Amino acid sequence: MLKTAFTDPGILPRNLDPDPPYPSTSPSDGGVRAPMPRDLKVRADIVRIKYCPTCKIYRPPRSSHCKMCDNCVDGCDHHCQWVNNCIGRRNYTTFFVLLLTATLTLFLVIATSVAHLYFLTKRGIPGTPGPISFKQAIASTLGAGSAAVFCLSAVVIWPVAALLSYHIRLLLLNISTIEQIRNQAHKTLVPGPAPPNPFSHGSWRRNILAVLCRPPGYSWLDPSAIATEDRREINPGSFLGLATSTNSHQLPPLLDPGNGVPE
Repeated sequence: MLKTAFTDPGILPRNLDPDPPYPSTSPSDGGVRAPMPRDLKVRADIVRIKYCPTCKIYRPPRSSHCKMCDNCVDGCDHHCQWVNNCIGRRNYTTFFVLLLTATLTLFLVIATSVAHLYFLTKRGIPGTPGPISFKQAIASTLGAGSAAVFCLSAVVIWPVAALLSYHIRLLLLNISTIEQIRNQAHKTLVPGPAPPNPFSHGSWRRNILAVLCRPPGYSWLDPSAIATEDRREINPGSFLGLATSTNSHQLPPLLDPGNGVPE
């Protein structure tokens, strides 16, 4: 739980695309022009990525802007209130392990508390040798603790196990909680099956390995991480949008990243 709570979920850096391309025409309904989306090819499908006006970046595929954290998170699954952190690419594995170990622990507590009360009824308690009733067992000092943890675990295990089973299903299909909600909304608005998942690897075994065993990647927020160099070039779409929006200004020359000579 602590590892999930204090790990950077994959917060993306801001202001990578401060000047996105806009459509040349205004919306017919008089609304505000929105930056043009981008289409990326993922396997045999096309994935559309949108521009985040808050972070001023084009979000990578499967990323989303969290309103609670006010950040774009890579591979965002959801914002977990219990750990007060987003669940994304870098901490989803620990979050799944948290659900799995919590469920197994609750099963263990229930089983051991039942076994303890059973042996108390068979063997008795100090001062009362021999078999005793179940009511006497839970009323004793030794049996009261087992009865209390049994009741508490029996109440808590249902929502925790339900959440675990839900994420097992998402894991087998290689989809996130946000994508599942969007698929349900698509079924409500558009009749017919949901669009295919371009991120699925074709089998549940490959999906499990792809999600749980993937490298977390470097954190943009960790000052002790290995320094990486940003080799991305200037977005040509920004100059294309500038060219379509005005004809009175000359486009600035593109600089050659090698020697700084205008092309």
